[in-house]
Amino acid sequence: MMLLFTFIDRKENVSLDRIEEHSIKLANDIYICHHRFINNKMKWKKSEATFASGIRIFLAKFETILGLLTPPVLKSLLMNGLSALDDDSVWCELEYVALKISPYGKVINNNVLYLARLYNDDLELQPPSKFDIKGYITDISNLNKASLLLFTQYREFLIFINKSDKSQMYLRNLKHSTYGTLIKLIQNDKYRDLLGLYGLKAFAVNRKLLNAAKECPKYMSVHFQLMLSNFDNKIFERKSILIKGRHRVDLTDLYDMSPALYKDIQRYSNVIDSTFLHLKDDTIRDRFSAFKRVLPILQSVLPREYNSLLLTEGIGALIFNDGLLKQLHDKNALSRKDFLLIHGICQCVYPEKTPELISFRENQLSFPGINRNRDLQCDFSIIKVISERMYDDFSEFLEQRKQDIDQKNYSMVSVHHNYQQVKSLIHKYRDSFTQQHINILREWGIKGFGVDDGLVQKHLLAELQVSVNENSFNRKTAITYRSSLAWLVREFGVPFNDIYPIKYTKTVKHNQRLNAHDFYTESQCRELAFYIEKLLCDYSESLYHKILLNFGKVILKTAWNISPLLKLECEDIVEVESPITNKTEYAVVLHKARAGHRSDTYTFNKSDLKPDTLKSAIADLLTVRDDLTKDLRSQTENNNFVFIYPRNGEIRKLEYSSVKYLSQMLKSAGCKVPFSAQKIRKGGVNHIYRKVQKNIKNYTDTVQHSFEVFESNYLRINPDQSRYSLNQATKVMADYFTGKEISSDIHIITDISANQYQVVPTGACAAKANNREAKRYDREHRKLHQSKNHESKLCADFLSCIWCRYFRVVVDAEHIWKLLSYKDYILQSMKMSIVDFDDSDHQITNINILEQRVDDIIFHLRGRDTKAVEDGFILLEQHGMHVDWEFACPSIPMIKGEL
Repeated sequence: MMLLFTFIDRKENVSLDRIEEHSIKLANDIYICHHRFINNKMKWKKSEATFASGIRIFLAKFETILGLLTPPVLKSLLMNGLSALDDDSVWCELEYVALKISPYGKVINNNVLYLARLYNDDLELQPPSKFDIKGYITDISNLNKASLLLFTQYREFLIFINKSDKSQMYLRNLKHSTYGTLIKLIQNDKYRDLLGLYGLKAFAVNRKLLNAAKECPKYMSVHFQLMLSNFDNKIFERKSILIKGRHRVDLTDLYDMSPALYKDIQRYSNVIDSTFLHLKDDTIRDRFSAFKRVLPILQSVLPREYNSLLLTEGIGALIFNDGLLKQLHDKNALSRKDFLLIHGICQCVYPEKTPELISFRENQLSFPGINRNRDLQCDFSIIKVISERMYDDFSEFLEQRKQDIDQKNYSMVSVHHNYQQVKSLIHKYRDSFTQQHINILREWGIKGFGVDDGLVQKHLLAELQVSVNENSFNRKTAITYRSSLAWLVREFGVPFNDIYPIKYTKTVKHNQRLNAHDFYTESQCRELAFYIEKLLCDYSESLYHKILLNFGKVILKTAWNISPLLKLECEDIVEVESPITNKTEYAVVLHKARAGHRSDTYTFNKSDLKPDTLKSAIADLLTVRDDLTKDLRSQTENNNFVFIYPRNGEIRKLEYSSVKYLSQMLKSAGCKVPFSAQKIRKGGVNHIYRKVQKNIKNYTDTVQHSFEVFESNYLRINPDQSRYSLNQATKVMADYFTGKEISSDIHIITDISANQYQVVPTGACAAKANNREAKRYDREHRKLHQSKNHESKLCADFLSCIWCRYFRVVVDAEHIWKLLSYKDYILQSMKMSIVDFDDSDHQITNINILEQRVDDIIFHLRGRDTKAVEDGFILLEQHGMHVDWEFACPSIPMIKGEL
């Protein structure tokens, strides 16, 4: 039987006799493909001529291909026909053999693929050289240029990783790096022969091949080692270390380079795992990554003989060769950060034989217990260059303080701070020293600040004042420099010349006026309190979250410093009996690091713990100590601390960084206000928290609703409660406006057309002529009225109108404009004119209360007519100060406009 491909153009007819001679099954399969093609040419997207041409090329090379196939594959192909391609090993070898028939290899493989698709009636069918990585098709056929063995081994690796749960992107990157490295290697004839002969085993046969792979641009150690270990785990064993029993770091490359260094890094890992418990997992992993980066730099810096010793002996080669670590310390090619990493490894591996860091440095002063209870080294070379005698004084004084610091009313932190500030001060103005100044310091040292009536000291203070006055230096920093210098000279028995002062109080007050964001508003405090209570009502919150939220409650209620509260121990909360009232109270003792480690004691009434009362901070502290953390105390060495929490099988003490996480928790819950203890300390907010907590007790849907819903529907706000309570403000104003009858009432009227009201700059006055207030005003201004021969029948004390019992505020835009002009222009002008005297704080307080009174009046007006209030603000913005106040601020230009 003769099989013949017939086409419309008879010239394209093809005979399959050559194939039929070897395999009738294969010839029949190809004939079936021909019929499927003829019946649906549109689907298969090829012309008859192209299809016929491909078959002819395949037929021409068919016997050559058969001669190159291995017997098992040849037998399978002839017996099973195109069905044999279902076996990837058959198709892989067929592709490989076809590529060896140059230049027809790719054409033959394309035709075999086309026949396979026709035979299986599947246009999407792909050959083994096109691998599907979770939907991403990638070509690996170029590996056949080396050998079928390498191609097959690499394809098996792709099958292995494709079964993992890794993402497609990760697997694509893995294939990209490993395949790219292999392709780069087979471009070299020698390496191609090795890989062709041994496959992936070539990397074990010839180590130079692995070193060459590491030089390839696409090489990634982790990916390449994964490929090799998957091929043969015994030959290519991966060397790694385990960090804190959870994270593995691959160090196979390091082991291949130097087994000695690998052992040293293993020891280093064990030491930091057991010793440096405060370090986070990511921080430890970063150290190993940094070592991998630093090692080539270290090798390039070391001389050749020491480089060889480093690889054969390990990190000990840097220690046991005298002066080698010192040389590395002094070399600019190795950064300070990189050297500290190398030195740290040496200290962990050889703690007794590694020289101390300070031994490499000259003119270093060591301050113990500054940074996480470790010594802090500070360079005082600048001081020594100016005067060795002064440097010796610094050094000797520091050594004395190390011995007797417990007997002083300051800490080593304060000593370090003052030393650094004085050093910076001297360095800043060293170029302004005359030769006389330098001679004094070189001869007398620190005591030279008192020589010649404090010549050098006066010079520094004068220069500091000039820099501040010229706005070339920060005022706050300058005051710190000045106080540190005063401390130092007094410690040496040298009188401090308190001259060339730097005023700061006025600047602070001015900045506070400009910056309205350094404290929380009452609304912001309410929002923080609401979201803390909302999260505490959510029973799904973890124990750590509950402890952290209670910590935030205590801060919000007390405005205590964070650091001493974190260090609060169980014994610092004591139940005592008051000797005065004979009532039981709780005392909380906070130990502050500043002010000579002073301990502050705060007392709480035991009645605050009753179920029917709103609980104060002591209740929150006892909740944490006696309920939330009680069961944890037997599991940790930190059992004395109140704020402890479980994490990854360990019991840890709450740290400062947790406060940042508290802010993130509140933000995730919907809070728009970041939690800042510094802002909370600007004023007491306990009454605000109590108000929110009281309403939350009757609010059952806390977890489901937002703060806006709670505030608008459940919270009852007392408008008289603000930064200054109404009672407090009334008393202060009574003292401020001596003799005037102060009233906290707010009287609102809608019409002043009747004659019973006197017009005043802030509104209207209901007082009659010659009443008590008018007589008081006339009495206080008697001399002024006599000089002008004038008798006053009405009160004209317009600044105090808003606190007067006769004051009436009118609900219309123009009168609101008058009120706002009083606040934004008159009171601000008064603030700006305050002189930096001792009672300036009292003046600021009085003006703040006046401003607050205006805000309270506006609040009440807004409840009556919101549009009138908004129009009043628009008038202020468009026209500036109202003309009725021009008599009080004639220097302010008026903005005229039609009303």
